[in-house]
Amino acid sequence: MRHPAGRHGELRLTFTKRDARTVLSESHSRAPLQVMKPLDDGDGRCVVYLLSPTGGVMGGDRYEIDARVEAGCRALLTTQAATKVYRMTDGDARLRMSVRVEGDAVFEYLPDPTILFADSDYAQEIEVSVADGGKFIGAEIIMPGRLAR
Repeated sequence: MRHPAGRHGELRLTFTKRDARTVLSESHSRAPLQVMKPLDDGDGRCVVYLLSPTGGVMGGDRYEIDARVEAGCRALLTTQAATKVYRMTDGDARLRMSVRVEGDAVFEYLPDPTILFADSDYAQEIEVSVADGGKFIGAEIIMPGRLAR
């Protein structure tokens, strides 16, 4: 059940090759999802940090992330800190992420841990489409919060 106080965050990213570098050519966000100014790692890879200025994920929250990595690009999406998923007495929270990696592109999705607190109700779905020659590298760390409880 969606809680009326929940937030609906959206993020759309498109990575494009310019000369020998990958750049973030499209960045559309709706709070609470946003990204920092992209960084070039010095090797042509574009590094983007996902930010959420709220204290964490709460009941009723819905997050949608869409990332497209064009042919020949190299990009990394990560977070600036762990994602805290708090107790939910009413409602649940959901994240839906869609990634499209075109030919000869490399996309890394390496977020900091997700911390699930007692009585949280959270689901995430990540759909990845990789064209011939493309690569997706991903890792997810899920941790319990406050073991003493």
